[in-house]
Amino acid sequence: MTEMITSILPRLAQKAAQWCPAQAKGRQSMTKSLDHLPAEFNRQRVLGAAEAALFLNLSLPHFRRLYRSGGVPAPIQLSSRRFGWQMGVLIEWLEARQTRPVAARAA
Repeated sequence: MTEMITSILPRLAQKAAQWCPAQAKGRQSMTKSLDHLPAEFNRQRVLGAAEAALFLNLSLPHFRRLYRSGGVPAPIQLSSRRFGWQMGVLIEWLEARQTRPVAARAA
């Protein structure tokens, strides 16, 4: 799972640069400065909706639909209008979905 985290971080930084070029330079330097930290710290990282959707390989509209229907883990409220998802919680949710029996998925 650590490999999955380290492989996704550069892709998240690249997508973030496309979404908001003005903030991309600061994010890239921050990502580089966090590379030396243990993988457990990356599990505590909080992702916004767009980053969480990218991490889960879902479109942003589909991720939002899943969020409204309770299909993804509950977010953390960061401010009155901002929510985020911990990367570790998303990883655990993915692992639980992958280990579920096929019959349970169809139901």
